Amino acid sequence: MKTILCNVILSLLLFNTAFSAGPVFRVNVVDGEAAVVVQLANLEKTRTEVFLKTIDGRLWYSDFISGENGHSLKLDLEGMEEGAYLLGVSGKKVKAVKAFVFSAGSIHFFEQQDDGTSANGMSRNVSQPLGYKEKVVANISASSRGEFLNVQLSNLKSNPVQARITSLSGLNWHREHQETRNGFSKNYITEGMPEGDYYLYLKSGATEIIQFFSVREGQLALGDLLRAEVPAGSRS
Repeated sequence: MKTILCNVILSLLLFNTAFSAGPVFRVNVVDGEAAVVVQLANLEKTRTEVFLKTIDGRLWYSDFISGENGHSLKLDLEGMEEGAYLLGVSGKKVKAVKAFVFSAGSIHFFEQQDDGTSANGMSRNVSQPLGYKEKVVANISASSRGEFLNVQLSNLKSNPVQARITSLSGLNWHREHQETRNGFSKNYITEGMPEGDYYLYLKSGATEIIQFFSVREGQLALGDLLRAEVPAGSRS
């Protein structure tokens, strides 16, 4: 990948940090280019990593920022392989991840989905685009005792399902490809997994879903649920 890193002086016209008390992490697509601009603020001069990884955990880019309150950089994605990526920051003051799909020279960001609580008290995230009944519907829940992650997908229209579980450190814990009819249901055992932050990645047809979760003291907790609809023919 030919990655161009361009440090940019933060402008008050674009990025005024005075109105935000906490850390700020913003990503914007550059018009007319296969590139993104990452903007950080309110870091309080703490050491912070900016990283870009493929969905299977391979590191494409990493850099550390130290002694700065704000920072901006441009990442040129021209020449990168098509697929899903995680762009994140990690430090004492901020830890956040954004996901996007790079396809045919274009960048498609994942959108955050709703979350709620099921009738039996188990945590649950639901991905169901309003007004698009022909799209994949996902229901992802954590067991009450925190030993497994339950995934239910419907309206698959006979498309196969790709699934993987990866730690944010880049280690792959599970990977599978299943032929399906219209539905998919499975429990992913998390009991015994090392403490840390993980994500479950699902792909069926044009739909790609990322469910972040953590394992702490043997307990499973769900994080953000993200979804993207990608053009046909893209690879992940």
